[in-house]
Amino acid sequence: MTRKLHIVSSVGDVTERIWWSGTPYAIWQAILRRRGDVETHNVMLGYRLQRIIGWGNALLGLGKYNPTRVGFGHALSVRRAQAIVDKAGAADFLHIGSAHLPVKPRPGQRHWMFTDGSVFFEIVNPNNIFARYPGHRRELVKHERAMARQLDGVFTTADYVAQSFIEKDGMPPERVVPVKSGLGHILPDPGVKDYAGGYILFIAKQNFIGKGGRLLLDAFEIVRRERPQTRLVIIGNVDDVTQQEDLPRMQNDAAIDFYNYDTPEYRTLLAGATLYAGPADNEPWGIVYLESLTVRTPILGLAHNAFPQFAADGAYGFTAEAATPEAVATAILDALSDPDRLARMGAAGREHVLAEYVWDRVVDHILSRYPEQAA
Repeated sequence: MTRKLHIVSSVGDVTERIWWSGTPYAIWQAILRRRGDVETHNVMLGYRLQRIIGWGNALLGLGKYNPTRVGFGHALSVRRAQAIVDKAGAADFLHIGSAHLPVKPRPGQRHWMFTDGSVFFEIVNPNNIFARYPGHRRELVKHERAMARQLDGVFTTADYVAQSFIEKDGMPPERVVPVKSGLGHILPDPGVKDYAGGYILFIAKQNFIGKGGRLLLDAFEIVRRERPQTRLVIIGNVDDVTQQEDLPRMQNDAAIDFYNYDTPEYRTLLAGATLYAGPADNEPWGIVYLESLTVRTPILGLAHNAFPQFAADGAYGFTAEAATPEAVATAILDALSDPDRLARMGAAGREHVLAEYVWDRVVDHILSRYPEQAA
């Protein structure tokens, strides 16, 4: 008899598109196309409860950052997930997100997780909360290592995350499977584009500094000294606290066009860009890079996390040599210096992404680890 597959998510309801760039929804839909015995569970804590827990964690010296991953918030998330596991009996589980892990598996169960990040790559980021709250760091490391011992395996988006689970958490290589991801939006092919007179694009609904927004603004000032005609389009979020300090210069600079993330022109702006510049030092994956390539827009970033995988040694993007305004500006000026090269890279990037980053392929990898259920 076919065993039930449970999808347990701590990043939002998988039946809604709004969470994590639509990733949980896309996985759920692709699984449904192959089998119908899927039960979904949302164990994410509500935002009001998260704020209360965050203040409690701060009093314990854990900081308010990520309240569902440490302290009482993590314990509550695990308790919710454990109740689902205990009730299910012999069944298979796909966990999306790690805030509700580790759980204790029951006999006859198989547990895998889909993730885009690892604790150890958060730790090395000098801008992260760990620098101020070592207790936060210790709890995250403890939870991830316990999770690695109890899970049957992990599906990762990026190759570098897979290596982290193997090298830092001690997981056997056969239990760590990099599967990439699909796309949030597959936009129509824009065809011929103006790479000589277009604009640079940057998008951040949240985590503006971590995604490279402030670094890009500083680099853009240098770029304009060499190319005064260059324009920058930013799709941001006026309500995001990480953008408040930089909002005045984004909204008042004549060379910068600022749009809120809910603009109806989002897709048009993405398709019309000459270059997507996202010099992020805290972006574990970055579906926006892939979406940019689908509309023939080459990408620019730092040699961090998944960006080198997306840029493919310069085939589809440009890498700044350091996380400094000068290095980012140099990379931007290099990119804009050759419109014909941008056109070639954009065409090749679209073809590559549409072939390699497909949700059905991701789910085929996932279901292959539940062999008696695979199509």
